[in-house]
Amino acid sequence: MSRITMLVCGLLVVLAGCAALPDDAPAADPYTGPNESLDTVALLTDHTERVEAADSSTFAATHEYTVVVGPVDRTRTTTVRFERDDRTDESWFEARYTDSGRDAATTQQAYRTADRTVGRYDTSRETVYVGGVEAERYLPARFETVHAVSEQPEFSPVAATDWTFDGVVTRDGESLTRYTASGTDRLDRSTANVTDGRDHLHAYEATLLVTGEGVIRELLYTYRYTPWDATDATMTETVRLRTTGLNGTSVDEPSWLGEANERATA
Repeated sequence: MSRITMLVCGLLVVLAGCAALPDDAPAADPYTGPNESLDTVALLTDHTERVEAADSSTFAATHEYTVVVGPVDRTRTTTVRFERDDRTDESWFEARYTDSGRDAATTQQAYRTADRTVGRYDTSRETVYVGGVEAERYLPARFETVHAVSEQPEFSPVAATDWTFDGVVTRDGESLTRYTASGTDRLDRSTANVTDGRDHLHAYEATLLVTGEGVIRELLYTYRYTPWDATDATMTETVRLRTTGLNGTSVDEPSWLGEANERATA
């Protein structure tokens, strides 16, 4: 299981919408030229350094996991948003979990200041407020959001993919270099957890959007495989990670803060 899968599914760790403008937008300051190969080691270094140096940022992720067994399919989706502002020493986290096999969604939120952290947990049956150590557990570590695209021990798609330069596009007025990959042969099977000799990989698609300075604005990848212990099942996983708002993110107090301060258990 990849680090981001563990992050979003195991650590409570959305998607910041990205309106697409025409792909023939004028190129400006591409990260690499069309005839250059992408040095993923240098890219991951550039990304990490710039995100760590920023005094604020927004990290968003979505993870969709679909299992098909015969005529039955089931999809579980986790969407996450994490905002931090070091200038005011505030951070905000929200995770929403849905399951096609269940009617209700679950939402988990946390708000942190220098003085206190409070959290809210919503299900179809109840709303619970927590504080202190329990609320702190709702928040992902900053390291995990900064390094989510680069340090995934079992599957690092940026480093494991053979990328092709695919032009310069504009998203929300920003010029981004696009790299793409299509086909299982574009993935280094020695680093992908679904191809470790047990699972059979059927399809792989990936897209990478990078600023001229080397910030990975978006990483999107999908792979479909048959797990080694369930030959009649097919798994499809889609992961989308976005890093935005560097030096421009401000954290707002949640509307439920007053109630949380009154009701939160320590």
